Amino acid sequence: SELLNHKLDENTVLGNLLDLIISSMETTNILHWIIYHITLTPRIYYYIQQDIFINFRSTQNFNNFEDARLPFLDAVINEALRLYSPIGFFREAKNASVLCSYFIPGGSKILISPFLINRFDESLCIFNPEGSLAKIVDPLQKELHFGFGKRQCLGKEMAIK
Repeated sequence: SELLNHKLDENTVLGNLLDLIISSMETTNILHWIIYHITLTPRIYYYIQQDIFINFRSTQNFNNFEDARLPFLDAVINEALRLYSPIGFFREAKNASVLCSYFIPGGSKILISPFLINRFDESLCIFNPEGSLAKIVDPLQKELHFGFGKRQCLGKEMAIK
C-alpha cells in the first residue's frame, strides 16, 4: 500500500529492485550447487532418481507434479539452501542488548549471515541431505535464508513450492 500511496522514496525503490536482482542471481547459484552435489555424489543422484521413479511411473503422472512427494529432492534443495545461503540481510537493534557477551547498542545495524550461521560448527559444513530428512537440522535453519517477518524474501512462497 505504501507503493500505491507513493510513500516510498526513489532510493528505497532502487534498493528493493537491487535486492530482487541479486536474489534472482543467487537462486541460480543455488541450482549450480545442487547440480554439483548431485554429480559429485552418486548416492544422491540415485535417491533422487528413486523419488522420481516412485512418483512418476508413467508420463501421465507428470501432470500431477504439484502433488508429488519427492522427499529426498526436497532434502537436497533444503541442504543446498542451508549450506550456500545466497544473501545476508540487515536488521536494526531496537533496544540495546547483549548477545553472546557482546554489547549491541540500540539502533545498531546488524548483518545476519545465514551462510555463517549455518556453518557455526565444522560438522555442519558437510553436504548432508539425510540430516534434513532425519530432522537433525533445526526447522528454523531450513528457512533462515529467506529471512523472517515483513522483510522476508518476496520469492519464499514460490521457492518452497
